[in-house]
Amino acid sequence: MNQAIAVNSWTEFVTLYCGGAAPKSTPLSLGVYGYFLNGGSRCFIVNVGAGGTVAGTGKTRSGVAVLETIDEITMVACPGASDAVSFEAVLSHCEN
Repeated sequence: MNQAIAVNSWTEFVTLYCGGAAPKSTPLSLGVYGYFLNGGSRCFIVNVGAGGTVAGTGKTRSGVAVLETIDEITMVACPGASDAVSFEAVLSHCEN
């Protein structure tokens, strides 16, 4: 939870997050699949857990704040998170 995990291919995603089984159709799996299908080469996934928040809370880094220490990030997507708080958290993160 709340750690940035580097994933270098669709196969690696399936191994790490689906135990090697066919992934369920979720916003995350569809987003990652589309990213690699369109030429993406490496992504970082931050699992906020069921009911977790993209914005993060408390003194420890969570949500998109986990990505602040990684220089190579050029695009941020939060599949399935479409509420105003999540939108603002992503926008603020990208502006910083």
